[in-house]
Amino acid sequence: MELDDILTQFMASVDGVIGVAIGGMDGLLVEQQPADNRTLISGMVAENANLLRSTVNTYKTVLGLGTVTEITVQSEKAVGYLRPINGDFFLTIILEPKGNLGKTRLVSTETVRQLQKVLS
Repeated sequence: MELDDILTQFMASVDGVIGVAIGGMDGLLVEQQPADNRTLISGMVAENANLLRSTVNTYKTVLGLGTVTEITVQSEKAVGYLRPINGDFFLTIILEPKGNLGKTRLVSTETVRQLQKVLS
């Protein structure tokens, strides 16, 4: 299965998803769905890479709390949900404020497994 197929399948499985993307820990966008929302998603991937690197380092190294498995950021207009895929890539999901976060968490677990196979 290709990256865009995996992301398209995710979007079809969860209500309220605005966009989903694979980002590199360097802040670069690797793949996204839908393709027409590139500016918003690209900017979020860059910022989320910084957030994820900082949080992973703080929790694991500084505080000794172990590996970060997910991060949720809620704002007035959207919910951002991040899941590391491996040491080089992460998944960014953007939801409407009333999007289904519970199902996002559930479905993204399998999505990350699929992405790990493709990106290994």
